Amino acid sequence: MLEGTIIVSGLPASGKSTIGRHLAEAMGGPMPDKDDFLEALFDEVGTGTVEHRGRLSRRADQLFIAQASSSSSFVLASWWRHPKADSESGTRVEWLCT
Repeated sequence: MLEGTIIVSGLPASGKSTIGRHLAEAMGGPMPDKDDFLEALFDEVGTGTVEHRGRLSRRADQLFIAQASSSSSFVLASWWRHPKADSESGTRVEWLCT
């Protein structure tokens, strides 16, 4: 896991970004939020179909992971996918332990 990093998870609209931003501010560090990347992609190319949104979500995951992996992030907020989940929903977690 990234040293000194707090992982915030929760269902959509559960308050993870709000809590994460407060934690990051108190710690004096950044808070990459997967939803920020996804919203930027929606603004750029639109939301489209369910399949299109899924592709954008996976791309947002890649951007989120790249930024978090290349910085000393303190708080990371996303809906994290349990490693044993059957669904593709959520950000994968395996990279957190590397």
